[in-house]
Amino acid sequence: MKKCVILIYGICPHGMDCFMDNGQARCGDPCEHYTVLDEEWRATDNKNTQDKCDGNEKWQGWYRFFLNGTDAQIPERCVEENMCGTQRPMFLSTPHPTHSNFIERRDICVHHRSKCCSYKSPSIHVKRCYGRYYIYRLVKPKGCYSAYCAGNVSF
Repeated sequence: MKKCVILIYGICPHGMDCFMDNGQARCGDPCEHYTVLDEEWRATDNKNTQDKCDGNEKWQGWYRFFLNGTDAQIPERCVEENMCGTQRPMFLSTPHPTHSNFIERRDICVHHRSKCCSYKSPSIHVKRCYGRYYIYRLVKPKGCYSAYCAGNVSF
């Protein structure tokens, strides 16, 4: 549960998060409050290394991945080095949540120096929404030339 000033006890219920609404903190469903990330360079099959760095991003709130307008998700398997537009692709080390309406923490692996999970980046939060898609509360990775990958949805 996350603290939010609107409730008596200051905590949002499970599956909800705290959002700013006209300067007021309120609990809400992140499945209704997310930013779309539709960046083709994040694709797991993108071999064009552009040295993208998600460490330069100011991640704030929740994000939903698309590739060319089609639903996408962070992969649950090792992604080769120099894919996804970066030297060090990032992917989930464990499967996505299977139940809707719960926010769950997931570890992020980074492929570096020929080791699939050379090191772990800070954990992110993931929620499966009722429309059978995932949203992510992304965080700044350790170091640069690391980026979150996106792949085809597999339900």
